[in-house]
Amino acid sequence: MTTVAGLRLLLTPEGQALLAALPPYDPESAERIAQGLAGDVDPELLAAALSQQRLRREAEAKLGDFAHTMLFSEAGLRAATHLGVAAHHARRFRDAGITRVFDLGCGLGVDSLALAALGLEVVAVERDEATAALALYNLRAFPDATVVHGDAFDVVREGVGQDDGVYADLGLPLDALPALRARVPAVGLTVSPALPHGSLPHDAHAQWVSVGGDVVEAGLWFGSLADGPGRSALVLRGGRHATLEITDDPRSAATAPSVGPLRRFLIEPDPAVVQAGGVAVLAEMIDGAAISGESALLTSDVPYEGPFGETCEAG
Repeated sequence: MTTVAGLRLLLTPEGQALLAALPPYDPESAERIAQGLAGDVDPELLAAALSQQRLRREAEAKLGDFAHTMLFSEAGLRAATHLGVAAHHARRFRDAGITRVFDLGCGLGVDSLALAALGLEVVAVERDEATAALALYNLRAFPDATVVHGDAFDVVREGVGQDDGVYADLGLPLDALPALRARVPAVGLTVSPALPHGSLPHDAHAQWVSVGGDVVEAGLWFGSLADGPGRSALVLRGGRHATLEITDDPRSAATAPSVGPLRRFLIEPDPAVVQAGGVAVLAEMIDGAAISGESALLTSDVPYEGPFGETCEAG
């Protein structure tokens, strides 16, 4: 595990040179490389550099080739947004005509990176000093991205304007939303995917997002960042994305699909569709039915080849 002192060493010219010289991480050769460099490199710097190479390899699943230009912490990588999801976040702000975004609880800066890559001005705010230093490094290529080490709400109170946008990925309690939205209408935030539909704000557009068949977040979008209230599912798979619009009432109970006899094919809805309450919408789309009242599994006479579910033959 990389220590704070080790991260500081990585930011020095010697640390940067060592990172650039190391080959891609290979668990079978890591010990041999460490032994070969042990007499010439500060032990803490060497441990930090090898740890970063390992984290960069692990980060490829979320960030692709960008992973090799960034620095990570273990916790920061676990919490980091998938780059494809961050790109969708960023496009919401750009398409709404917003030019400056406050990224509250920016972590390693993945969302800020996606925003800055679209030409938006970004104020990335992070309470943890070491994580803020990593975000500063990761955003170094974007002169219009500023990293602030401090309390997110202090920054909002002092600097945000009505025409700005706010993205929050810091466990913001829903009862803090009214005060935030009174200051800035365009707000997006992540919440637990398990949040009951009945607890959603009445004017939110809630979107559940899956990547490769796993639900990675639920997002709430307000004001110009949404086309109106409701619920939807965003499915990212194999480099493609698709959105299933479910309802324009975010608090409405999920409609149960009709139950019917087993047919030739079984369709398992994507988990984002299930959690967003869209199984009945998918069933109607494919002219299918549920196999029982307790299951999300659908059955149909023809295979479904779209993005919102997986098909197999029954029996």
